[in-house]
Amino acid sequence: MAEGNLEQWLIIEPAPTADERFSALLPALARLGLDAYSARQRLVGQAPALLARGRGEKMAETAELLASHRFPHWLITPTPPRFTPERILAVHCGDDRIRFAGRAGEIVFARQTPIVAILADLSGKMPEKQMRRLLAQNTYRGADHLQLAGDEEIFREILRAEPVLDLYRLSVDGLPEQGVRVFPGRFDPKGLGKKMSYSAVGNLEAVLHLVREQCPTRLHTGFGLAALPGCRPQGGAPGVDSRRANLVALTRFGWLMLDLERARAEAAKTAAEPWKEALPIGRVPLFAAAAALAPALSTVGISGTGISPPATEAAQEAVAKSGVRAAGLPAPPEGLQDSGDRRRQIMLWQTTGVAIACSLIFAGGEDLRVLVWHGGVRTGILPGCLSLLLFLGGAQALRWKRCIENTPTSRVRSLAMGLVEVHGRATRQYALVSPMTHLACVWYRLRRYRRVRNGWRLSSTRTSGAIPFLLDDGTGKIQIEPAGARIRGGSSQEGYENGGSFLSARGGGPDEKWVEEVIAEGTYLYILGYARDQRRQGPSLAERTREKLRLLKGNAPAFRRFDANNDGRIDAEEWEMARSAMEAEAIRDQLAEGRRRRRQEEHAAIGRPPGRSLPFIIAETESEARLLGRYGRLAAAMLMGGLLLAAWAAAIILPRFVF
Repeated sequence: MAEGNLEQWLIIEPAPTADERFSALLPALARLGLDAYSARQRLVGQAPALLARGRGEKMAETAELLASHRFPHWLITPTPPRFTPERILAVHCGDDRIRFAGRAGEIVFARQTPIVAILADLSGKMPEKQMRRLLAQNTYRGADHLQLAGDEEIFREILRAEPVLDLYRLSVDGLPEQGVRVFPGRFDPKGLGKKMSYSAVGNLEAVLHLVREQCPTRLHTGFGLAALPGCRPQGGAPGVDSRRANLVALTRFGWLMLDLERARAEAAKTAAEPWKEALPIGRVPLFAAAAALAPALSTVGISGTGISPPATEAAQEAVAKSGVRAAGLPAPPEGLQDSGDRRRQIMLWQTTGVAIACSLIFAGGEDLRVLVWHGGVRTGILPGCLSLLLFLGGAQALRWKRCIENTPTSRVRSLAMGLVEVHGRATRQYALVSPMTHLACVWYRLRRYRRVRNGWRLSSTRTSGAIPFLLDDGTGKIQIEPAGARIRGGSSQEGYENGGSFLSARGGGPDEKWVEEVIAEGTYLYILGYARDQRRQGPSLAERTREKLRLLKGNAPAFRRFDANNDGRIDAEEWEMARSAMEAEAIRDQLAEGRRRRRQEEHAAIGRPPGRSLPFIIAETESEARLLGRYGRLAAAMLMGGLLLAAWAAAIILPRFVF
């Protein structure tokens, strides 16, 4: 078959996160017939991925598009595996070579022979571990600050699982000549000399170190993470032995890495010889000499892709000294107690007081019950007071219902100050996590109950307090300050916990339980509240000038430049010159801050209205009609109850005045 008719694979080196290149690249790939969603999944990752496969000019056009957007890629014709690495039984290290003893004979790695190494986890659980890592980061840091595992972290994770090491020796033409496969604990480590240890995994790592010391080695740790056909390991379901299938996939992965190394070395050789005519895209020739491969492998490192060189020790030390940490959501601030929580606590104590009073009445004997009956019920005072309370509550619920109906929905981009109604998705501003279910959330309420003789009694209530969050409606984001809001969460979880060895005699089971209400991140919320401008006035021009003069006096070299007559001191005229210069700098700084465009969430927020008559509602609902129906039913029930109690009170009181 002619070379031009062979199927070509377009392999890419993914980016760790989506960057500015994606906004223009994805639509262009879609115009070439590639699915934009699938392409984005392949363009983000930590190991090589297959973006497209096919024949002809379309593959070349796609490769040129990636090159124009500065995306590393290789167009290769994959080589089918021609041999499987030989399992070694012993290893012997010399000054100029490493000898591996296998069943078929001895395999020798001479010094400075180019080596491609594959360190892999045979358990097939590496993708699952990385997914759990990303989910945990999404929970504690936010979706915009996900960070893939580093090369060293992947290396150590493989060694803690079921590691296996494949080593491929390359010829002077860059072709794989022989390969060995090292299983921990299945070879004689005596030939390692001083590097031998009592740990099977430690001996495997020692073999890798010996090879790296004597040969230019390229190490790949992306098995299980690379989106390549035929290279996906099985996760090892219960009762299924996936070891053999994973070894076959590992061999396929190793030969694809060899193809990528040849492509990379050829690209480096072409770049080093700009006068040489570029070869047609899609043809990846073999090495003309081992020297073309040696520079590419001279910097030995650990890489999931095998493409990027590792950081040097000096660079790693500089990063460590810089104190730079990965970006992420900040921790929730402490001390932000919701005033609404305090009101609910007061209402809880009031309700508890009423319940205790009723209990005392019924437990206080016949005389006390007769006194309450004749003093409160027979006179109509108690029904009248209860009816008044129900009328007031019903009127407030009806007023809030009218307010919801009469307030139009606003968009965040064009939000006006005052009472507003907005809809959108909740986004965390802080790394808030619910305490029991460990969900990424913007608000939670945790109630704990203790078993008593007649059921469950509320023992404690804990909420996330007044921690602000963001609401995104597609046009922009705005900060929500939930202090004092009437919050209606739609998600609730219940669980039991045994507070000790005691079990209630009635019904048995745990003696404590918890109920957790959560508004998870990404939930669609309805918010009715008061939007206000939260622009904070910066320091005045005089304050800025004084601060600059203070800093100037502390900087002797800068202060001396205003000594015009060089007499070693600043007189009144020179001080006035310095003050004028600092004032001019302060004016420039103030103008620069004024020109800076601030985001919506930086200068506006929605919170509790200034008056108690206006509502502040945060509800987990996608339908405003459902919220209106709830308040309508509440108002109707309270007004009907108040009317019945008022009629009862009137029937008791009015006859005394009529007759």
